[in-house]
Order: sequence, then C-alpha cells, then structure tokens
Amino acid sequence: MGNKQLLVTISRTYGSGGHNIGKRLSEMLGIDFLDRGMLDSMSKELGIDAEKYRKYDEKVPNPLRSRSVQAMNLRISNSPEEMITRAQFRYIRDKAIEGKSFVLIGRAGSEILKDYPYLVRFFITGNIENRISRIMEVRGMDYSEAKKAVARHDRTRRAYHNAYSTGKWESPDNYELILSSSDLGVERSARFLYDYLKLRELI
Repeated sequence: MGNKQLLVTISRTYGSGGHNIGKRLSEMLGIDFLDRGMLDSMSKELGIDAEKYRKYDEKVPNPLRSRSVQAMNLRISNSPEEMITRAQFRYIRDKAIEGKSFVLIGRAGSEILKDYPYLVRFFITGNIENRISRIMEVRGMDYSEAKKAVARHDRTRRAYHNAYSTGKWESPDNYELILSSSDLGVERSARFLYDYLKLRELI
C-alpha cells in the first residue's frame, strides 16, 4: 500500500457475514480492523469503562430515557447510547487524522469519514434465507428465532445509521459497491473487495 492512507467502511445486514468479510479483508490488506472491539482500546486510551457501555454499542438513544430528540438526526447528550457513540466517532476520526489505514465495521463510518479522499464504502448483504440459515448455524437458533433476530438487528442497524447519516442505510447512493455474499461466501467476498480496491488503484 505504500504511504497512501486507505479507509474502508463496511455496512452490513445481519447474517450476511459482513463482519467476517471485513476482518478477512483487513488481514489481506495488512491494516487495522475496527469493530466493537474498539471499546477495549478506548477503555485504555480514553478511560472509558468498556463493559459498562458495550450493550449500548451501535444503538440509538431511547427517547423515553432522554430529554430531547431532533427531527432529523438523534442528538441526545444525556443518554449512554449517545455518549458511547460520540466517543467512538472521536476515536475513529482520531485514527484517521493520525493517518492510520483501517477497515471499519458499521458505526455510520460512511458518514463520519466522508471527507477523507481515500475512503471506500461497501455494503454487504445477502439472500434473506441464506442470512437466516447462517444465524441458525452460528447462534444455535431455530428458524423462527433466527428470522426474528435478522429482522430485529437489521432494524437496529438501519435506525443507527440513519440517525447519524445524511444517506440512508440501504441506499445505493451511499456506497461505491453493494455485494451479496450469499453465493461467494466470506473468503471469496473478501477477495472480490480486495480486487476491487486494486482496480481502483488504491492498493
């Protein structure tokens, strides 16, 4: 990669394997991987209690527990969800400002890093039945439980992204590439994204 900074953001539907694809891509690129594990790093660097805030990660504030919600984007200063979100955004931007290259999973990355020239935004999804089957296998759920989990997590991710972004979560206008992982699987999907970055002459 030389000295060129590369920032890759991956939004993903639940059960698509987007997390594992992003992890594998970061390994292929030899750059950092930022997911919910960043809370552990933040606890050391920023003095944040990771365990206290882990359950609020990538969640929108509950208006019943908070004082105010703006019409467009949620901006609630006294909620734990908002506190951890703002801390994560600062942490991510600081890494970018330092010139670090990384693959970022979720966390409205396509919005908070949009001003960086070497940003590439991916969206990973998949056939709904494939996603349900994956959750059944990974989480040990039956079909009904997995189907509900997929719908619930997709709602949560959509709400979080849309609360902090100008572009909609599933809108093609918000990404350079939207990929279905159903036929390719994790390894070949990561390879596909890697080859795309090569075609863009970013690596």
